[in-house]
Amino acid sequence: HVHRRRDGSEFPAAVAVNPLRNAQGVSTGAVVSVRDLTAERAQAEQLRHAEKMVALGELVAGVAHEINNPLTGISAFAELLLDDPLEDEQRESVEMIKRESERATAVIRDLLLFARKGDAPVGPVDLNALVEQTLRLRGYAHRAAGLQVHTDLAPALPAVLGDGQRLQQVLLNLVTNAEHALSPERTGSRTARTLTLRTAWAAHHVFVTVEDSGCGMTSDVKRRLFEPFFTTKPPGIGTGLGLSVSYGIAQAHGGSLSVESELDVGTRVRLTLPREPSVTREPASAASGIVRDA
Repeated sequence: HVHRRRDGSEFPAAVAVNPLRNAQGVSTGAVVSVRDLTAERAQAEQLRHAEKMVALGELVAGVAHEINNPLTGISAFAELLLDDPLEDEQRESVEMIKRESERATAVIRDLLLFARKGDAPVGPVDLNALVEQTLRLRGYAHRAAGLQVHTDLAPALPAVLGDGQRLQQVLLNLVTNAEHALSPERTGSRTARTLTLRTAWAAHHVFVTVEDSGCGMTSDVKRRLFEPFFTTKPPGIGTGLGLSVSYGIAQAHGGSLSVESELDVGTRVRLTLPREPSVTREPASAASGIVRDA
């Protein structure tokens, strides 16, 4: 059954009706129990989504290997052609072939790393490299959407100790959420649609900030942002699990996620992680864009 709450919202329900009878067996009434199935449906949808992601990982790995082989051949033959005497225009074309094949190979390598099965080893993670990998993975989507993407990566960024795959999952979630906030449906006629990723570090922490000039969010949405299954995306687009999972991953690494947002102005999400303990490098000057510990 579909039932309606007092506020007018609907929910799926399982209804059981058990008759009441007197000593003579005559029906005198019934006990009706109604069980809200919203949570069970959400859990079932989460399981289906997880199964779909496993299948998608298998598909990505297979397709990536199939594409990688001809790309390797293209790059190798372009390298051989560059050893031959060529006119300037021809050399420029061959160099472009080699450059673009290497870029495609790098994207495939990032996909394989992200889709890799099993637990990744915990070790030093270069967040600058993760940011660059994530942007390569989403590069086509950004170009197709006409987004202006900027990076401000701190030089000599200290490593963090953690699981690189899970931390990349956090970055992908933050970037795709920013993309949704920058969609024309959310920003209207605004022409400046920018996505900026920054890294910085202080005495004990490393920071990654994902900032967009999108639609922003209300205080109510911001308050519920990390709730499981809460989403502002249309049905079939989001599961409402991305930020809650990202929050859990950040906490598991001894870090945190914080959000600043203003409606119709934009949103800034900061991932804070502890520095890898073995690193003893002193932080650079404040002029380098470093965010100091409070």
